[in-house]
Amino acid sequence: MSEPPDRSDYLAPDSLTIYMVRVACRLCGGTQEFPVGLAAFIGWAAYRIPMQDAFAHLSAPEREYIRSRICPACWIAEFGTHPYHA
Repeated sequence: MSEPPDRSDYLAPDSLTIYMVRVACRLCGGTQEFPVGLAAFIGWAAYRIPMQDAFAHLSAPEREYIRSRICPACWIAEFGTHPYHA
């Protein structure tokens, strides 16, 4: 079995680099931007970091907006409030 390629010259993204994620709601078309760490975003997008860990600084509705592309207002209009948060 061959050895994996040497990636010592590869520069991993700085975890403090801020990346603005712009999300458009697929129901109303409204947009919102969220500041996230670039390394955290890449880790989440590659299914290596759970969303709640990668975006711990965001609220649960904001994380759901990024994941589902349904803004909190449209979510409530479509599905109602969460039964434990009513």
